Amino acid sequence: MSEMRVVSRQTFADIPYVDRVPDLRNLRPQPVSWAVNSLIPTQSFTIMAGGPGEYKSWIALDMSVAIASGGTFANLGTTGPKPVLYIDRENASNQVANRFTTWA
Repeated sequence: MSEMRVVSRQTFADIPYVDRVPDLRNLRPQPVSWAVNSLIPTQSFTIMAGGPGEYKSWIALDMSVAIASGGTFANLGTTGPKPVLYIDRENASNQVANRFTTWA
């Protein structure tokens, strides 16, 4: 059997910025600011997941361009133009560039 370890206040004191973690009981709902209305909130980190060939990259590219240009995505308005950081960890950069060129 493994021994149970007691976590002391000092352990938490060693974690930088632990005092910045909000107590959920003190949080109050705030209005949501949307990048894509009712779908993607601003100042969020959005991950798209799915199997190979399910058009994740194309959808993410289309959504990113819509937000960056202030256009629409899937008939939903955006509150753009807004800066977008598009990260593709699945495809090579030349493939992303080719897709963007094809999309444009």
